[in-house]
Amino acid sequence: TIDEVAQALPAISAGERSVDAIAQPALERLALQASVQVDAQSGGPPPYRVVDPAALAAIPMPNPGDLFFDFEGDPLYREPGDDESARWGLDYLFGMVDAHEAFTALWAHDLDAERQALEQFLHLVAERRRQFPAMKIYHYASYERTHLSSIAARHGVGEAAVDQLLREHVLVDLYPIVRQALRVGSRSYSIKKLEPLYMGDELRDESGVTSGGESVVEYAEASALLASPDPLAQADGRRRLAAIADYNRYDCVSTLRLRDW
Repeated sequence: TIDEVAQALPAISAGERSVDAIAQPALERLALQASVQVDAQSGGPPPYRVVDPAALAAIPMPNPGDLFFDFEGDPLYREPGDDESARWGLDYLFGMVDAHEAFTALWAHDLDAERQALEQFLHLVAERRRQFPAMKIYHYASYERTHLSSIAARHGVGEAAVDQLLREHVLVDLYPIVRQALRVGSRSYSIKKLEPLYMGDELRDESGVTSGGESVVEYAEASALLASPDPLAQADGRRRLAAIADYNRYDCVSTLRLRDW
């Protein structure tokens, strides 16, 4: 059980306990993870331990030009066409905040608009890098990095610019830094599970959009409402888009606050 693994931590750390086919460093990581999860108290921030302080050195020095970036995407979006030529998937919102938490949203409701949003984003970043050469773009987990590349490849635009951002390490993924530096008493290392550590009284409103899955459903319903001839339905569609934008803004602010924490 998780309790027994946690209780074995002292013996594992001392080299007095081992498990066949599990390397000792991996076993110690597992036991420490179990220990902090067992220590977690319901309703409070999860406990954490810094296990590799040197890993935190991978976080660059803050720069006034830094951006904190998050995509919203709909993998079930299907561009009209026959079965063989139809294109699937749409990143419909490029969202970001700056160091002052000012939010910018670039919407894309079809694939042509997705290409335009990519071009707008790359232009915005290029202008910002001219003003702040050391600026970075922070994100959490690999989605933003991989989808910037895949969107550029799909549309055949901005591929060199995206490649330059990657080669020059402008994009900074905080997820592997968290995983290497910390052990957190949570069953998940998603950013939403970390937010009680640093968001204080500004935790997510559980009555709004609170997950990527919900945002996909909400976006599909909003799109249908906006296509309706009924003005009341259209107004409801706009309200739902605003809720998605607020969810995205919160993710971006959360990334900024995590970097600072």
